[in-house]
Amino acid sequence: MRMLRSYLILSFLLLSNYVSVHSQWVRTKGPYVERGVFSFTVSGTNLFVGTDRGVYVSTDYGTSWTATGFSNSSVTSLAVTPDGTGGTNLFAGTSYDLFLSTDGGATWNSTGLGAGVSSLAALGSNLYVGVWYYGVFGRFANNGFWTKTSTGLVNGDVYALTASGPNLYAATGGGVFVSGNGGTSWTDIGAGVIPDAGSLVVSGEYLFAGRQSRGVFRSSNNGTSWTEVSSGKFSGVTSFAVSPNGTGGTNLFAGTSSGVFLSTDNGTSWSAVNAGLTNSRVRALEVLGSSLFAGTSTVVRGTKDAG
Repeated sequence: MRMLRSYLILSFLLLSNYVSVHSQWVRTKGPYVERGVFSFTVSGTNLFVGTDRGVYVSTDYGTSWTATGFSNSSVTSLAVTPDGTGGTNLFAGTSYDLFLSTDGGATWNSTGLGAGVSSLAALGSNLYVGVWYYGVFGRFANNGFWTKTSTGLVNGDVYALTASGPNLYAATGGGVFVSGNGGTSWTDIGAGVIPDAGSLVVSGEYLFAGRQSRGVFRSSNNGTSWTEVSSGKFSGVTSFAVSPNGTGGTNLFAGTSSGVFLSTDNGTSWSAVNAGLTNSRVRALEVLGSSLFAGTSTVVRGTKDAG
C-alpha cells in the first residue's frame, strides 16, 4: 500500500512593518504527515506542532523538525504553562485524553483527564481544557486534579478557548461565553449572533470570533454587541493570529477554508495573502519571531513577513 506524504509549510510573511499581499509562502522541510496539521504552540523559541502523527518541534524557525516522544495519535491542541519552578509544562490534547510533558516533549504522561480534547487555553499557571460534549475543565496551579468549570455553559461542545487579562472566553455549539472568575461561572455574550463560533482571539480592545459557516465578528465591549467585519468574504474561519506591525498597530490574520486573510485595521478591511499557499484549507496559525506559520489540511506553509 502506497503511503501519501504531506509537508508542513512555513510562512515567512515576515512580521515587519508591512505585509504585502504578494508575500510568498514557503514550504518547510517536513515533518511528514498524512492528514496535516491541527495545532501550534510556542515555548521560548521552540515551535511545537500537533499533527495526525503526534507532536513535532522545530528549534530553528521551521528549517528542520524533530519528532518528540509523542507519536501515533492526532494532536488536536497544544498549550504551554509555567511549572512554578522556572520551567514549563507542555500539554497535548487528543481525541481520548490530555498528555503532559515536563521535559520539552521528550517524554509524555497522561494527565488522567480521560476525555476528548477540543481546545486548550492557559490563564496564568492554570490550564483550561475544552472537552467534547462535557464543557470546560480546569487544572489549577499544577495541583494535578481536574475540576469541571462549566456552570452557565448551555452547550457542552467547546470549539475554542482563549484568555485575556482576567477573562476566559469559550466558543461553543451554543454561542460565545465569557468567564471572569476562572471558569467558576459563564455568561452568554454571543446573544444568538454567533451560534457556530469556532475560533476566538483578543487583539487590543477587540474580541474577534470566527464562524465555522461564514464570517468574522468583532466586539469592542466584551461581547455586549457584535459587528460582522468580514462582509461575507470568507468562510470556515478556523484560527487567528495577531502580531505587531511595527507602526504601533497590529496585523490580524484569519485562517479559513479558503486561505489566509490579513487585516491591518482591526477587521474593517481584509486582503488575501495566499501567494504560494498550495492548500487553502488552513487549520492553524502561529506567530514566532518574524514568521507566521500556517498549518493546512495537508501541510504547514510559511511566507515571509508577518509584521
